[in-house]
Amino acid sequence: MKGSLSKIDSKELWIVVAFFVMTVVFTWSPIDTFNEVFQTELYPYSKYPVVVHTLGQVILIPGFFLMWAMAIGGINKVFLTLFGKNVFKILKGKLNLLIVAMLIVSIAVIVLDTILWPIAAKANGYSPCPYDTLLFGSKISTAWSKKEAYCYDTGVKSRLSTGTFEQVVEVAKYLDSKKLDKNK
Repeated sequence: MKGSLSKIDSKELWIVVAFFVMTVVFTWSPIDTFNEVFQTELYPYSKYPVVVHTLGQVILIPGFFLMWAMAIGGINKVFLTLFGKNVFKILKGKLNLLIVAMLIVSIAVIVLDTILWPIAAKANGYSPCPYDTLLFGSKISTAWSKKEAYCYDTGVKSRLSTGTFEQVVEVAKYLDSKKLDKNK
């Protein structure tokens, strides 16, 4: 084994360790992020008067699995170099297939999200707000509304600054209270 240790490049080992640590940290932090992604993907089927679509956000889900496959692949490479066992060679081949599959799934997810989300939103009564209204300046997020007037409402604009799920809920509450005030 001592001779095997000399085969491992220290830079490569540090890269594997750093990538593994980043993967573990990313695993603990994205619970809210995954909730946000799932909510965004379900918006076209919701009753919210104004929703937000963030282009490419859904890539986080297959990206999460891709990151783990790459981290395990790096660790496997170190073990393969150290021990040279056949099981690590087999695992390397399986991990390579998994990584390629996850890359393909990631590309497919982005393409499908880009095409299908707007179709579903339009089918459920949403239309995109003009660029210079809500979320002005955002290159990847678009606000969609059930009524075009909501796109120009200053109360909606002040509550929907970044397009988070909490802001979408706040806008819905605001518009609900506005309806109640008119009915009084």
